[in-house]
Amino acid sequence: MADEAAAVSRRVGALALDHFPDTILPDPLIQELSHLLGAGRSDVALVEELAADIFMGRFSDKFRRAAQVAARKLAEAALAGVASRLELAPRQERPLATVKDAAYAWRQMVFFLSVAPSIELCPFIDRAEARHGRVGGMRQLLGGLREAADSSTPPRQFVGWVTGRHRILDVLGVSRWSA
Repeated sequence: MADEAAAVSRRVGALALDHFPDTILPDPLIQELSHLLGAGRSDVALVEELAADIFMGRFSDKFRRAAQVAARKLAEAALAGVASRLELAPRQERPLATVKDAAYAWRQMVFFLSVAPSIELCPFIDRAEARHGRVGGMRQLLGGLREAADSSTPPRQFVGWVTGRHRILDVLGVSRWSA
């Protein structure tokens, strides 16, 4: 039953977007798709048109949940970007530029984690260590994130711009450091 509900929600949603790509989907359709997604055990959070919440003076719990789900997914994507850039940096002609890009992705990840529920932070770090812990520099970065999660100040922040040699280049085993 759950698979069928998920399949129906995907099909109806695709039809609506294919046939009405330039319009806001009506709230009743969004509500029905939400029910189907719930029956399909999906964590996709659909929300009705924002205007309804504007007049209440605050966002409903549904918008808050949708923002938190989106933030978690964006944090995971940003983390994957950090790991891939740190893996690439030693092989790049300009490794410092790649490290700077990794630091920018890290900053975005930290922002998205600040929007996600705090209860999800430690499991996020655990998953990150399992997936990316072997990538050079990731253990140190995730250790600092864990310290921050424990309300401690990490000994160092991962920043993009530094004067002199970037410390992460040493962790990555990179001898050159041109930008």
